[in-house]
Amino acid sequence: MESGLLTKVIHDFLTTVDGELCLSKGEYFLIHNVIDKHWCYGESYEKKGKFPTNYLHKIDIPNMKDSEKLFISIAAFRGEQNGDLIFGKGEFIIGVKDVEPGWCSGYVDSRTGVFPLSHVWLLDPSILKKPTDKKLVKKKAKVNTSLKAQLDEELDLTEGEIVTVLEIVDDGWVLGVTTDGRTGTFPEGFISYIEDDCTDEIDEALGINMNSFPSSVANGGKIYKDFGGPVESNYIEEEPAPSYYDLFPDVAKPPCEIRINDCPLTNNDCDNLNPLGVNPYAITLYPFNAQYDNELNFNAGEVVHLIKHIDSEWAEGEIDGKKGIFPTSYVNIIVNCSDSDVEQIEKNNQALTNDEQLHVGELARVEYTFDAQMNGDLSVTEGDIVTVVEMPNDDWVCVRNKCNEVGLCPRDYLSRENQLNNEEPSECDPIDDDYVTIRNREKSPSVSEEERPKRLSEPHRPAPPAPAPGSVPLQKQSAADIHKENHSIKSNNQTDELNENEISKQKRSDKRQNVISELVITEKEYVRDLKVTYETFNLYNPSALEVRGIDVTILFGNILEIIHIAEKLLDSILRAMKGCDENKQMISPCFLKMADELQTVYGKYCGNHEAALSLLNKYEENKEIMTIFDKGIETLRHQVACFDMSSILIKPVQRILKYPLMLYELTKCSEDNHPDKVGIEEAWKVMTAVASYINEYKRRKDIVSKYLDSENTMRRKMSKLNMHSVAKKSSRLSAKLSATLGITNIPPDPQFDELERQFKSLEKCISQLSENVEHCITHLNNEATSGELLSDYLNQYHYGISVQEVKKYNETRVLISAEYMKILKVTIDQRVTQPINSLITLLEGPAKLITKRYDKLLDYDNAISKSEKYKDNRVIQEELAAAKNNYEALHQQLIEELPVLIDAATNITANCIAAFANARKLFYGKIMKRYLNLSESATQVTPEDIHQSFLVNHNLLWNQISRFNFAGVNPNVAEPTIDILPQSDEQRIILISKNSPDKLFIARENVISTSSLDLGITKGTVVAVIKRQDPAGDSSRWFVDNGTTKGFVPSNILDPFCQQFRGSTQNNNDVVDSRTSTPDLMCLDSPVKEIKSNLISLDSPLRESIESTFGNSQSSLYSNIDNTQNYETLSINSEKRHQNIGEIKFYYAQYDFDAEISGTLSIKKGQALKLIRPYDEKKNTSWWLMEDRDGNRGYVPSNYLNLTD
Repeated sequence: MESGLLTKVIHDFLTTVDGELCLSKGEYFLIHNVIDKHWCYGESYEKKGKFPTNYLHKIDIPNMKDSEKLFISIAAFRGEQNGDLIFGKGEFIIGVKDVEPGWCSGYVDSRTGVFPLSHVWLLDPSILKKPTDKKLVKKKAKVNTSLKAQLDEELDLTEGEIVTVLEIVDDGWVLGVTTDGRTGTFPEGFISYIEDDCTDEIDEALGINMNSFPSSVANGGKIYKDFGGPVESNYIEEEPAPSYYDLFPDVAKPPCEIRINDCPLTNNDCDNLNPLGVNPYAITLYPFNAQYDNELNFNAGEVVHLIKHIDSEWAEGEIDGKKGIFPTSYVNIIVNCSDSDVEQIEKNNQALTNDEQLHVGELARVEYTFDAQMNGDLSVTEGDIVTVVEMPNDDWVCVRNKCNEVGLCPRDYLSRENQLNNEEPSECDPIDDDYVTIRNREKSPSVSEEERPKRLSEPHRPAPPAPAPGSVPLQKQSAADIHKENHSIKSNNQTDELNENEISKQKRSDKRQNVISELVITEKEYVRDLKVTYETFNLYNPSALEVRGIDVTILFGNILEIIHIAEKLLDSILRAMKGCDENKQMISPCFLKMADELQTVYGKYCGNHEAALSLLNKYEENKEIMTIFDKGIETLRHQVACFDMSSILIKPVQRILKYPLMLYELTKCSEDNHPDKVGIEEAWKVMTAVASYINEYKRRKDIVSKYLDSENTMRRKMSKLNMHSVAKKSSRLSAKLSATLGITNIPPDPQFDELERQFKSLEKCISQLSENVEHCITHLNNEATSGELLSDYLNQYHYGISVQEVKKYNETRVLISAEYMKILKVTIDQRVTQPINSLITLLEGPAKLITKRYDKLLDYDNAISKSEKYKDNRVIQEELAAAKNNYEALHQQLIEELPVLIDAATNITANCIAAFANARKLFYGKIMKRYLNLSESATQVTPEDIHQSFLVNHNLLWNQISRFNFAGVNPNVAEPTIDILPQSDEQRIILISKNSPDKLFIARENVISTSSLDLGITKGTVVAVIKRQDPAGDSSRWFVDNGTTKGFVPSNILDPFCQQFRGSTQNNNDVVDSRTSTPDLMCLDSPVKEIKSNLISLDSPLRESIESTFGNSQSSLYSNIDNTQNYETLSINSEKRHQNIGEIKFYYAQYDFDAEISGTLSIKKGQALKLIRPYDEKKNTSWWLMEDRDGNRGYVPSNYLNLTD
C-alpha cells in the first residue's frame, strides 16, 4: 500500500479506540499516508483516521483528464428531470464542470448529465494517485501455486492450470481467463509464462473476442464483478452498511440496460426502485413449475426479487441470478415495483388501435395454441379461425370454433382475420423475456429444433389459478429425492464429495456469521442515525418547531418509540451473541419475542409515513421551515448518510422491510442440524407476516384515502353517471332489499355493528351538544343585555338624585354585559365550540367510510351470488376476488380504527362538557361576587320591611291615581259578582232526570270561558259529563252539558252531585280573612296591574298610620261623600251602568287610547264600541272587553267609555 491509493474494505472492522475508523465491507478508503506495514491513515467520506492495511484492497480508478474531478456516489440518484445523471450508490462519476451551486455536470461511462453534490464524495485530487496505463497482453501462463479468491472479481487458481493473461494490471496483478471461461484478476507472482505462443491460436483455442470485453476493461477502467455486464447502478441503500450483494456474492445483481439513442440511461433496476427505497421483492406462496422457456421455477417460501410487471397477472423476477416470469397470484408481494412500472403496463394494455381491436361477430385467427385450464375456457390450435362472441374484458375473448363450441381464450392469442389477409406477415423482434435463463429446467433430448416454437414473441399464457388452501401442486422433486439421485450418481467419488461438503459447510458457516455481523452493524448504525436525528431536530422539546408551524406529531410520527424498540432489539441480539460459540448462537428468539411489538410500533409509523411525506411537500413552499430542515440535514450529513428530509423519514420503513431478507439469508446458510435452524425459519415467517401486514395496512390506507378524497359535488356525481353506475346502484338496491328480508350471503358482524352504534350515538351527542351550547350562549347574552337595559332605566328614573345603590347596580350590569360575557364567549369558543366543530368535521370522514363499507358489502354479496351461479366463468370469479378484497380492506380498517376514534372523540367531548361547565361556573361566580359586594354597601333591610314598604307606597300611589276617577274605589270591596246567567230549577230538574247519578257533577266555583269551546258556569251549577277528556286526550278538561249549552270545563272544579247535595246545608260563601291571607298584588295575565280585595283592612293598624300621616291631604278628596257611608257600603260604578248583562249595549269613547299592550284595543274619541264583557279574565272591572265596527276585539279602560243615549 502507498499514499494516494483508493481502496475498498474487504472485511468489517469494528473498534472502540480513538483515532481508528470503524468501516464496513464494501466502503471506500483513500490512503493519505502509510504509518507502518500494518496501519495507514486516510479518509472515508468525511471520516478520517487510522485503518489496518490487511482489511483493504486496491481499487483501480478510471482514466480522466487533468481538468476533471473524480466522485464516488454515496447515495442513489434517480434524477428529477431530463438531463439529470442517474446513478446508483458506489459508482465512480467523472465531474466535468460546476453548473451551479450544489450541482455539477459529469458522466458515468456513456451516461452524461448533471448531478447533485450532496449525493457524492469528491476525492481530493492532490492526494489521489493518478492511474497508470495498463498493458494489454495475450500470453499463456501456468499456475505455480493454488490460490483461493477473496473478492468476487478475483479468480480461483489451481496448481498446474493453464490460464491466458489478457492484461497486466498495476501493482503486480493481472487479468486473465481460464480454459473453462472464468475471468478475473490474480497476482502475477502465482504464474509463470509459457514462451513462443501465438496470440491468434490462443484466441482461437479459447474462443474469445477481445472486443466482447467491457469498454471499462479495454480502456483501463474499473474492474467489475461481472465482466460481461455494464456498470452496476442499483445500489439504493442509504445506510453506511455492507451491501447486500457484497455479503452474498452468490446472489448476482440484476444488470442494467443502457440505450444511448433513446436517452442517457434506461435502467430497469432504477425504474424498479420503490418509493420506500427498498428493492422490490416477494415471498413465494406455492410451488410453480415453468411450462415455457421464459418462465421461472420456484418452490414455496423463496424470496423473489421483482424486476417488473408484465401485465396484471404476470411479473418478471429473479432468484439466485435466474430470471423468468411467474404468476403474481403465486407470491406475496412485500415491496412492490414503482408506480411508474404499473402505470406503463396499463398504458401498454390500452395501446391497441382501432384496427387491432376485436368486435363481436368478427372472425379472428388463432396465432398460438392455447390449452383450456378451467371450466369455461376453450382449447384452440394455431391457425384456427374462430368467431368473436363476446368481449368480457381487455384480456379475454369469448369465441366460437368450427364445432360451435363456445369458451374463453386470451386476447393476445388472436388477431383479426382481415388484418392477416391484408398485411404481409413479419417476424417479430425477440423480446428480452425470451432470453431469460431458466433455473432448474433440463432440456429434453427428444425435442428437436424444428419442434420448438416458431416465434420467440409468443404471448404469455393466462396465469394459472392459485392452489386452493391445503392443496399444493406437485411441481418438483423433493429434497430427499434429489439427494438420493445425487448420491447415486456420485457414489464413486465419496472422498471428493466429503471434501466438497466440508468446504461448503465452512462457507455457509462464514456466510452465517457475515449475515449476523451485517445485522448487528446495520442495526447499530440505524439506532445511531435515529438518535442523531432526534437530537438534531430537538424533538425532546417539540415546541421549538411547533411555534414555527411544523406539525412534529405528523412529520416525525412515533420516532421515539421506534428508537426504543430498535435499541431493545439490538440489545437482545447482542446478549444472544455474547459469550456464545458461533455455531450455537440463537438469534431467532430476539425476533419471535418482539414480533407483535415490532408490528404495532412500525405499523403505526408506516401508516403515518404517507401523511408525513404529504406534509413535507407542503412545507417546501415555506422558506422559513425549509431553512430549518436544510440546517438540520447539513448537520446530519457529518454523521448520517442522507441528502434530504425524506431520506431520513424513510429509514424506519426501509428497516422493517429488510428484516425478512436478512432472516431469509440466515435460513439459507444455517445447517439443518443447527439449533437455531427451526427458530430462524419461524422468525423469517413471522417477520414476513409483519412486513405483509404493513404492506396491507398501506393498501388499506390508500383505499381509505381514495374514498375520503373523492369529491361529492353535483358535477362530480353527474360525471360518474353512466350505465355501469346505474347497474351497480340497482344491484345494491336489490341486495339491500334482500338483506332487509334476511336473505344475505354474508353473516352480520356483531363487533362492527356495536362500533357503528356507538359511533352514531356519539355523532348525535356531539351535534346536540354543539346546538345546546349555542342556544345557551344566546340566552345568556340576551339576559345580560336585558339586565343592562333595566339598570339603565333605573338610573334614568333616579336622574338628578344621587342614589349610590342604583349607580353601583348599573355599573355591575354594564360590567357583566361588556366584560364578563365577552370573556365567557371567548373561553367557550376556544375550549368548547372550536373543538366540537372540528370534531364534527372530522367525523364526516368515518361516517362516509361506514356508508362506503356498506356499499362494498352489498357489492360483495352480489358477487357471491353471481359466482355461485357462474362458477366456471373466470371474469365473474375475478370480480368476486376484487369485491372481497375491497370489502375486507375497508371493513378491517374500520374495525381497527373506530375504537380508537370513539375513545378519542368521547374524551374530547367529555373535556368540552367539563370546560363548558367550568366556564359557566366562573361566570356565575364573578357575578355573585359583584352582587355580594353590592349588597354589603346597600342599606340592610329585611324582606318583611320591603314587603311592608311596598304595601304602603303602593296604596299611596293608588290613592293618588284614584283622584282622577269619577267615583272612589274601595280597595277592600267584596269581589265583584260574575254576570253569568244562572242555571234555572227547571233546567236542573230536566238534566237530573235525563242522566244517571254517576254522570252528574256540581261546580264548586265559578268558571269563565276563555274560548268558544269552553263553557262558563257559576258556582253550584249542575252539569252532566259527556266525555272525561278533550279531543287531545287531556283528562283535566271534561266535556259537559249544563242543560242548555255544551262545552269544556276543568275537571278539578267539579264534585259529584250526590256529595254536594248532602252537604248543601253548609255555607258555601266562605269569607277569607285578609289579615291571614297573602294578597294577590299583581296579576300577570291582566293587561295592567290591578288591586285585589283585602289589600289593607280598614280597621288595621296600617290604615291608622296612613291616616295619621296623610289625613289632612286626603280629607279633601272625600268631602262630597255622606258621612253615614263607608267604602264597604258603596257599589261599583259598573254595577250602576249594567243592571242586565244580557242586553247588548254600545258605548262611546270619551278619550283616545293607544294599544301599547298585547290584548288591548286602540280607540278614538267619539268611536262607537260594542260591549262584550265588563271585566277582564281576572274579573277586574277596570278593563272591559269591547268590539269595534270592524270586528276587532280588545280590552279598553272602563273610565274611557260612556253609555250612549
